[in-house]
Amino acid sequence: MFKQPSGLMAQWIEKEVFSYVDYFFAERLLKDVGHWDSLVLLCYLLASARRGHLSVEITQQRLSPDPSSFTDERQIVEEISSCLKKAIFLCPDFLVHRVEDSSDTCIAKPLYEYKGLWYLHKNWSLETKGLARLKKVARGSLLLKPKAPYSLSSKLNQEQKQAALSALHSPLSLISGGPGTGKTFTAS
Repeated sequence: MFKQPSGLMAQWIEKEVFSYVDYFFAERLLKDVGHWDSLVLLCYLLASARRGHLSVEITQQRLSPDPSSFTDERQIVEEISSCLKKAIFLCPDFLVHRVEDSSDTCIAKPLYEYKGLWYLHKNWSLETKGLARLKKVARGSLLLKPKAPYSLSSKLNQEQKQAALSALHSPLSLISGGPGTGKTFTAS
């Protein structure tokens, strides 16, 4: 059953630092264990994810994103900061997998912690899979090997031909330019 937020959490939700959704999911994950600091950590991670952050850095020296980006009320920032700095030591083991090796994806826990970076499980999975793919690209294992001879369209200008050749012979190429410069035409 959904437990209504009370005390500081109710105030923070009312001031839109966190949302009811953050609180609901945090409560569900904690399973009535009653860890206040862990509840704040979970709400903070969820709120940060909704604001576009894949991870949150929490160390004794640094919090990023800074709680001041959630509210301009100094007291709330200090209270959240204090809870987060305690939660990194007190978070229950059933919630967090403390990762030693960045390729570790096998344990299914709601949270992952790696060198002070805290992730929701989904975000850890997305980041590690994305990095693994980028590493393959960087090693050239996904490099296209066009069969010679090949010819480039005579409709391409010199810069477009250079970009196309670079893409054919490099593991990763980025083609950039303003609107109407022929990026899509070059890629096709």
